[in-house]
Amino acid sequence: MDKEIIDKLVKRVNQYFDHDYKTKKRSYELCADINYLKEHKYSYSIEWCLKNEINITRSKRTLFAGGGPVMVSKISDNIEMAGSAPTIDFVKEFELKIRGLEGYWNLEIEFDKFKISSLKSLLNVNTPNLLRIVDANSKINIERKEYELNALQKDLNLAGIISKIEFKEREKSCS
Repeated sequence: MDKEIIDKLVKRVNQYFDHDYKTKKRSYELCADINYLKEHKYSYSIEWCLKNEINITRSKRTLFAGGGPVMVSKISDNIEMAGSAPTIDFVKEFELKIRGLEGYWNLEIEFDKFKISSLKSLLNVNTPNLLRIVDANSKINIERKEYELNALQKDLNLAGIISKIEFKEREKSCS
């Protein structure tokens, strides 16, 4: 990565930390550690440490529970701390946010009139309601949490019904 870009990133992150310290959002001084800088499509993630520990090895530094990297936008002025939960993709969430988008999981089911009983049972709907949710391309689209869709897809597969799960993006709603 270009040294000029790295220098600007470190300066932005350190200004962010300095502001938090001076406004008493944090009672300790932090700084960016450029040895752990990653570039993503719309952002960068940079690990950090206590300012007075920048020159000691990572293994001897103070650890912060829940403290993930700092996310820095390439397309806006946004900077924020990420968490460290292993089940959350903080990069994806941050990049959606800075682009004004939201992500969702969609299960696309191929409608098969010969398997209507199985579909009604698995989707817990009657025939008129099932037919209402079939689009012009003979598809049924359902949005839910990924784990719910995975369970439903497993049941659809057992019934011989073709489906696919995708992560999609759309403009964030105002509500």
